[in-house]
Order: sequence, then structure tokens, then C-alpha cells
Amino acid sequence: MRLLSAFSLLFLLLFSTSLSSQTTLTITTQMGKAWQNYGDDFPINGYEQNITHYGFSAAVFRAINHRLAIGVAPGFMRRGAACEPSFAPGNRLVPPISQIDATLYLNYLQLPFFLRAEFPIWGKLEVVAQGGAGFAYLLSGFREITYFNNFVPDERLDLDFDGVDQNLNRFDFGWTSSIGFGYPIGKGKLRISGEHYYSFLDMNQNNTSLNRN
Repeated sequence: MRLLSAFSLLFLLLFSTSLSSQTTLTITTQMGKAWQNYGDDFPINGYEQNITHYGFSAAVFRAINHRLAIGVAPGFMRRGAACEPSFAPGNRLVPPISQIDATLYLNYLQLPFFLRAEFPIWGKLEVVAQGGAGFAYLLSGFREITYFNNFVPDERLDLDFDGVDQNLNRFDFGWTSSIGFGYPIGKGKLRISGEHYYSFLDMNQNNTSLNRN
């Protein structure tokens, strides 16, 4: 709760300057694919183990000049992976012929800081590029467990950070970059862009597990 309060306070302080013509508010919604990079720990291609990623954020940017701006973008992001190779069912009784697949869903609150650049390319159409880094905090999550070759039903297990999931790192730090197009509409602008998130911290402290989306 203290972390959430700190995020909220910082956002409100920045938002309070929005009456200035040099400060803008950007509301973003996004959807794509999320996966985890397992490095050399497991022979799994992360791009084939993705889940649906979605998120939303409210960014406040302060202009440096007529082309550049700096800002902060608190938001919510759904990340995870369609395969968690290090997962084991623990002490639960599972038939020995079982094959288990765990799909991991992670809910993050994040706070990245950005540098944004805007350049006109044709008429009012402009190219918008931004990049930056920041921390994220794993609020909650769950696994969808599938058992193959037997009659054990699928189940959903909420993450237990105080118990069996103590090995999960609730803090993440990553780089976010995006590029797209913007066009003025009324007093605002409509933008469409592609974005990539690249984490530097392992989600599972026992093995390589870097979030991507």
C-alpha cells in the first residue's frame, strides 16, 4: 500500500501542473503479446510461448522544447508466459503419468520515465518516438494449470507471495521504447504506435525469466 500511495502521489503532483500549455496528458491503451525470455536455462522459444498482453497508462509530459518532452507514465500491465518450465505442483497428489503445463498471468503496476520526440513528416502528420526506463511492482497473479494424459481437471492457482511463491521477484525494472504516428484532432492528438518492453530482472529468482511484451 505504501508503494501504491507513493506512485499516486507522484502522479498527482505532476498532473497538478497540467494547466500549463507546456504540460500534456496522454491516455494510452494497448494490446499485444507477452512472454518470458528463459535464456539458456530452458530450450524454449519465448515468442512461441506468449499470452495476450494488455495495459493502460496515464502519462504526464513536460515540454523541453517544441520537439522534445520528458514525462512519467504510471499504469497497469498484464504480463506473463504460456509456459512456466520451472513450475512444480508441490506436495499435491498428481498421477505419475501426468504432464503439467502452467500458464502464468502477472499483474504489474509500473512507473516508467520517458523522453519523447515529435517530428512532422507530412502536413499535420507527425512521427512520435519515445524511450525510457522504470520500475514495476507485481501486484497479483495466477497460474492456469493443465494436466495431460489423465482425468485431473484444469485449475487456477493464485500466486502466494508469502508461501510457495516466495521465490518470485515482485519488483521489475525494464526499458520501454515505442514509435508511431500522431495526428491532431481538436485540442488533442490521436496516436497509434508499436511498443516493446524489455526487462532486466528475473521474475523467478531461481532461473532466467525476463519479462517481454
